[in-house]
Amino acid sequence: MIDVIYSPTATASLARRSASIVYDSVAVFGVCFVAAAIAVAWHHGQAIAAQSWGFTVYLVLVSYGYFAYCWRHGRTLGMRSWKLRVVDQSSGRQPSWGQTAIRFCIALLAWLPAGMGYWRAWWDPDGRTWHDRASRTCLIYEDDRTT
Repeated sequence: MIDVIYSPTATASLARRSASIVYDSVAVFGVCFVAAAIAVAWHHGQAIAAQSWGFTVYLVLVSYGYFAYCWRHGRTLGMRSWKLRVVDQSSGRQPSWGQTAIRFCIALLAWLPAGMGYWRAWWDPDGRTWHDRASRTCLIYEDDRTT
């Protein structure tokens, strides 16, 4: 992995973050679709109740697995397309597993108050969101000169 030291000037813009979210939504939908097909096959082709908390938790864990693996080993599909990378704010290296868990959980919560946790990037001095701050990570833009 290429080491990139965090710099506020390299922080990803809200527009790039948003575009990456759109791309990753499609990717996560596909990952969850495959995970759901596996779960249905495990239940011998029987439908799983929509109110099943176990199934919901399973899909959330599958989603976390996708993001955590990608954040630890490079980038998600959307991040690759928009030249973004998640890094530890102090070292500029890949985030730890603990940081990915905090980032994922807070990112989910950041959507609840009308996406306020994401819109925070507009008025944050460093352009960071709730989950960036909570997990002590930063989403940076890597143009050709950065890498």
